[in-house]
Amino acid sequence: MHPNEDSKTPSSSPSRALRLLARLSLLAWVGFWTWFIVSVMASEGAAIEPAVMLGGLWAVAALAWFRPRIGALALAALGAWSLWFFHDPSGRWHVSLWLIALPAGAIAACTWLGAPTHRPAATHRAA
Repeated sequence: MHPNEDSKTPSSSPSRALRLLARLSLLAWVGFWTWFIVSVMASEGAAIEPAVMLGGLWAVAALAWFRPRIGALALAALGAWSLWFFHDPSGRWHVSLWLIALPAGAIAACTWLGAPTHRPAATHRAA
């Protein structure tokens, strides 16, 4: 256990709850977009652009899972990129705002706030 952690609350810390919320939200969000992109490619034929977008989404998700601070920044960048890439000339950002940018931002915030603040100590020292 980390010296700054209270031994009486090992599983109820706010950062642990945020990490769980971030991971569950990330799984649901990536699962939805995986289903959506695969469904579109199945009905309209395979194309390189959706496959690249799906690969990028999975790469950002892996970053958020294994390297939370870097992943949170990548999620925030993904949300900002979606507002630019899927911009509606009429000034409405319905799909990119509600389905990409806001969820990415919320998951990024939970991922950042729920990230561990310390790295595990090395088990051995170099001579």
